[in-house]
Amino acid sequence: MTPRRTYHLILWFLLLTGLTSDAQQYTLPLNRTLQLEVDRGVALGDTAAHLGLKPLLQSELDLTHVFRYEKDSTKYYYRATVKLFRDNLFIVDQPNFKATLDPLFDLNVGHDFSDITGLQDTALIYTNTRGAVLMGQIGKAVSFQSFIFENQSHFPTYLTDYIDRYEVVPGQGRIKEFNVNEFDYNSSYGWVSFTPITPLNIQVGHGKHFVGHGYRSVLLSDAASNYPYLKAHYNALQGKLHYDWMYAGLITLKRLPRGEVPESLFRRKGLSMYYLSYVPHPKVEVGLFEAVVWERVDTSGTRPLEAAQFIPVIGVNSAIQGMDAHNNTLLGVNFRVNPLHQLMVYGQLALDNFNGKVGYQAGIRAFDVLMPFLHLQLEYNRATSGTYAATYADQSYTHMNQSLAHPSGSQFEEIIGAVNYRHRRWFGQVKAHVLLHEEGTAGSLTPELVQPGFPGVSQTNIIDAQVGIFVNPKSTLNFSVGFIHRYWKLSGVDHRTDWLYFTLRTALFNKYYDF
Repeated sequence: MTPRRTYHLILWFLLLTGLTSDAQQYTLPLNRTLQLEVDRGVALGDTAAHLGLKPLLQSELDLTHVFRYEKDSTKYYYRATVKLFRDNLFIVDQPNFKATLDPLFDLNVGHDFSDITGLQDTALIYTNTRGAVLMGQIGKAVSFQSFIFENQSHFPTYLTDYIDRYEVVPGQGRIKEFNVNEFDYNSSYGWVSFTPITPLNIQVGHGKHFVGHGYRSVLLSDAASNYPYLKAHYNALQGKLHYDWMYAGLITLKRLPRGEVPESLFRRKGLSMYYLSYVPHPKVEVGLFEAVVWERVDTSGTRPLEAAQFIPVIGVNSAIQGMDAHNNTLLGVNFRVNPLHQLMVYGQLALDNFNGKVGYQAGIRAFDVLMPFLHLQLEYNRATSGTYAATYADQSYTHMNQSLAHPSGSQFEEIIGAVNYRHRRWFGQVKAHVLLHEEGTAGSLTPELVQPGFPGVSQTNIIDAQVGIFVNPKSTLNFSVGFIHRYWKLSGVDHRTDWLYFTLRTALFNKYYDF
């Protein structure tokens, strides 16, 4: 059978099966502002929901009172204002095919008032991001989303140092440097979501995931760069039980031998992820987590895929291999409890082995404090030395030199406090971090990148304040003004950042520059 014929058969299969399902299969963007509104609805209501593994399927959520999905009752008199303030830019709406196309951009300009480099008086801190997002639905069972970005940036000194060291913009793409301390990089997201029968959803794409109910995760975070993946999701017991299996392809940014090709490939590794979630009561959710990082390259070259990587049952690989096997295994528990109206208590435990390599999280969130949409959060995170690392460095719990859990990797302790508020289209946030991190030790996730001569425990204090307005909630287009104060010190050496910025952007995804 030719590839063209196979393609048409698959397309017809998706079209025909798409006529039998009953809901859109889009996923909710990994955006903290949207997630806060979903969590608020669950805390204030009595509907059972699984919130532990994100991105969430929109078909499994009540989005009636979530800001981006609320009906806009404002009366507009011109087509241009409708497009600017309410609708998607381009819309196709046919009986069995729907699609929207919108521009994506992040135009950010600012200044670091504490910059002591030679560029302090001349260089603007900026990001110039241009892109587009295409979203569509075939029938009722197939949805697709595609995002592509091209970026140029000049970052504050602490981010520039990070990028020079790890060769990647945090959570985004590999870099190509131009001019002085300016970077060109791109990133892309995309997936197809298919629900052949109501309990089963299958996704194939290029993106990232988050396990947890807090700001950070010690199990799996969206702070690292995107990866290709195949994911299956199943719900049972009338929605009380959810089960997810995912296989993802990771890379290390270390090259294989070049051979005869113009540019050698990066060393690869595989990730199998399993998550079993149970909601016995609308106010209680418990999840079991397992992740295995598989070796794909050894001294003899690229290894063939092991059949065990595709076993779709949680716990089997850990039971067979144990915690100290050649492939790196991480086990965990994730939970939330809503003991009182408007209150959520949550936490995580990550177990790397039985010799003290652990990570854990404890947090509390309060919704609608004193007034609607005023939310408070307090969170504690910690990981001991060597957690997520592996005997073989390539098997560490990382992707593109970035931790798949907390951005600081291991050997850290952190407290986060946050206040969020929204009134109609206006929003504001104040967030504070205190982070203690043991630097330059053998337990690091990427030991080949440790800078010698800087051991000790660093302390980072961050205050991040932002206020803005949503121009178009549907596209998440917003304008904001923000200020980030960051103070880092270690063994008598310190560095300060006072970054004022103005941003016009479509904020569909989280960015983590707070480490």
